[in-house]
Amino acid sequence: TALREGSDLLSEEIAGPLTEKQREIVYILRQHSLDLQRLIEDLLRHGESEFQQTPLKLQPVKPIEIIAKVIDKQHLAMASRHIKLDRQVDDFVLRTDPERLRIVFDNLLSNAIKYSPANGTITVSEKKNDNHVLLSVIDEGPGVADEEMDNLFDPFYRGQAVAAGVVKGSGLGLSIAKEHVLTLGGEITVGRGKGHFTVQLPLNI
Repeated sequence: TALREGSDLLSEEIAGPLTEKQREIVYILRQHSLDLQRLIEDLLRHGESEFQQTPLKLQPVKPIEIIAKVIDKQHLAMASRHIKLDRQVDDFVLRTDPERLRIVFDNLLSNAIKYSPANGTITVSEKKNDNHVLLSVIDEGPGVADEEMDNLFDPFYRGQAVAAGVVKGSGLGLSIAKEHVLTLGGEITVGRGKGHFTVQLPLNI
């Protein structure tokens, strides 16, 4: 609440006028405080029946638009470590739950940023493949060790690789992403070598 109220006061320029860059930072701070609230709520109900029983809200959406919004929100995190983004996303319509898809991509991109080396490149691709959609997020980090594969999506599990940043992850991001992918009727797989996650979802159109 304090974070949200503080960012609101700054955005209303109560403490004085802001530059355009400062307004951008305040906006991103506010969006992240809302995400933090959602993460806390997910943590409180994780593993409970409420998480699985939240009704699907299927509707026609353009994944390219959801991806663009998430990338915009993560812009400062990438810019601070000079991480480049290679975006290979086709423009098409998918019938899915937009909020669940947003959470999945947000968690995968956030994970890639944590483990990407400074000045590295993250590749994001999404394309149609027959009756499915393939979403891939690939970073240039160390990837997932073979001995960690079995536990990677367990709640609160943290791998051995060292993530960048001053705040440790909750160990819930990938677990929550998998829950949403399964609820959407898809599957998530992990590639070898670099950090490489691929989500396959039904097209439903």
